[in-house]
Amino acid sequence: MSNDPVIEISPRVRFGHPHLRGIPTDAVAGMVWAGEAVETVCDEYDMTRHEVLLCCWWEGSQGEYRRQWKTWATEAQPMLGGWVKPFDLAAIPDPPSRAEMGETARR
Repeated sequence: MSNDPVIEISPRVRFGHPHLRGIPTDAVAGMVWAGEAVETVCDEYDMTRHEVLLCCWWEGSQGEYRRQWKTWATEAQPMLGGWVKPFDLAAIPDPPSRAEMGETARR
């Protein structure tokens, strides 16, 4: 069995909304989008960098931040999925924040 983090969707947890260990993926991604450093989000939710990036990837590929993070999510997917060997978590860039993308309008 793998120790890799897993995004889960279960009607019994969060009414079927995606989560990682019960933590909403949109809440994690929302903090990063708002400009919080990934390390700060890790500390806030007691998550690893891998887990935070996976939540952001989910929201950037299928969730709340599809429009904003589509390019980042597409580029990060092979690395987060472990398809690029050796797996180097440090090589995955952080998703951009609203300020970095020059977004002034709300989602």
